Amino acid sequence: LGIDNNELLLISAGKFDMYKDIHILLKAFKGLSVILPNIKLLLVGNGPIDYMQKLKDYTDKVGIGRKVLFKDFVKNTELPKYYNASDIGIWPGNPSITVIEAIATGLPVIVPIDDHAYKILFENEAAVGFERGNTESLIGIISELVTDAEFRFKLSINSLAISADLLSWEKIAKKSISIYLKALHHDKT
Repeated sequence: LGIDNNELLLISAGKFDMYKDIHILLKAFKGLSVILPNIKLLLVGNGPIDYMQKLKDYTDKVGIGRKVLFKDFVKNTELPKYYNASDIGIWPGNPSITVIEAIATGLPVIVPIDDHAYKILFENEAAVGFERGNTESLIGIISELVTDAEFRFKLSINSLAISADLLSWEKIAKKSISIYLKALHHDKT
């Protein structure tokens, strides 16, 4: 990826469309790259051709094209390599299952604070939030994480814990079976 040891890598992955707000992330990244020159952004995934072209055109237009890396979709088995190479994950728009995959690697993540899909992450201090659509709010929280390695480490530890405890497939399967059995028992009574 061409990332130097002194650089921090931000990542977002998934299917990108206008509802995933990658354009908001790029606006925030533009502002951050001026005050934090040692950061790069990796976007793993793709979306509608016109939206992806607008994103690429924007990075060139505002002079961040060399700091933003576009990588097409990769196999799910390959994604952990990219998450492990990264320092912070950011999903600025609609919910994505890739957030759960990312925290399973211990990646500190930033997601919209008012999105109920991420409630369990916030309750377990496994993510930090920002006001969706607010570039300044996103800049503030990214800046805080970039400059505070201890905070990133805390999020990483909490992410790993929640992944193993509450979000593992084994735990989800057991909970699903329990719910099913309760419903089955209720139907018989």
